[in-house]
Amino acid sequence: MKATLIPDRITPCTPLEVARVFRSALEAVTGKMPTNAHIAVLVAQSALETGRWKSIHCWNFGNVKASQTYEWLYTQYRCNEVINGKVQWFDPPHPQCNFRAFTDIEAGALDHIRLLSQSKRYVGAWHAAEQGNPAAFVHALKQAGYFTADEAPYLHAVTSLFREYLRLLADPERDTEPPRDLDEEALHFEALAAMAKSDPVDDVREERNEQLKEP
Repeated sequence: MKATLIPDRITPCTPLEVARVFRSALEAVTGKMPTNAHIAVLVAQSALETGRWKSIHCWNFGNVKASQTYEWLYTQYRCNEVINGKVQWFDPPHPQCNFRAFTDIEAGALDHIRLLSQSKRYVGAWHAAEQGNPAAFVHALKQAGYFTADEAPYLHAVTSLFREYLRLLADPERDTEPPRDLDEEALHFEALAAMAKSDPVDDVREERNEQLKEP
């Protein structure tokens, strides 16, 4: 493997930190000033994928695997994959445990934005994100094979998080606790559970990461 192995560590972030680095990455990649709605779509989807950044490793905002041809930094940690409808666990140094890694939050955000914005596979999803449309964004990701979960729970979680983070970006000083009838953590695990119940011929996480391994 060409990449350099570094120690694994959890790198939790706050919503405002993620919004800040995503905004900077968007400006660097697109050369344009992103709208709050554009940022909120991306922050919401990242929050779902990482459990509100409580389970993010080495600032890898998309849990993207490091392929054998990846040349930068990677880390290893125990993970599971859904293979033939069954959850299988892998421990380092198994290659399934190889994930992209970054030394700071800015580098992780830039890599994440580049992957989503520059892949031809996600042109439709990226356009929806630019329009600040979380429903169209999730649908386009589903159609492109980013995730194999049932679309409904994934969409429910992302749109709920989108509304929360859009309020936060409009007024960073306000209390942004979710509405009382909304439990995003439960929605997060509901979406992940749906992934595990999806088409048994698909390796859920690997199908998505096979597309995201390289720009």
